[in-house]
Amino acid sequence: MLKKIFITGAGGFIGSELVLGFNKLKYEVHALDRFFSYPILSNNNTYYYKNDLNVFGRKNLKNFDIFIHTAAITNYKNLDLKDNLFEKNISLIKKSLNLAKKLNIKKCYFL
Repeated sequence: MLKKIFITGAGGFIGSELVLGFNKLKYEVHALDRFFSYPILSNNNTYYYKNDLNVFGRKNLKNFDIFIHTAAITNYKNLDLKDNLFEKNISLIKKSLNLAKKLNIKKCYFL
């Protein structure tokens, strides 16, 4: 049985490289981001979700072996977050960790 991996921030440089790497290793990869600026693979083992983790929700994150969090807000030009960018990113990490814990995902990585 294929190991299932969920990657947040999969549209960024690090996340997209992880998607490619795990795909080559024949893992079932589920990639989430609000945008995808790197090439998207089209095969049977990689699934893309253009969404926010808060919207994507707990019901879609069941039965994953590994959770990798690479999402972060790095560009605030169009957002009103300049003054609290650090706090927003820390909050995102906490939400991701709590979600993985509630879903009993055994391996979590934060990059």
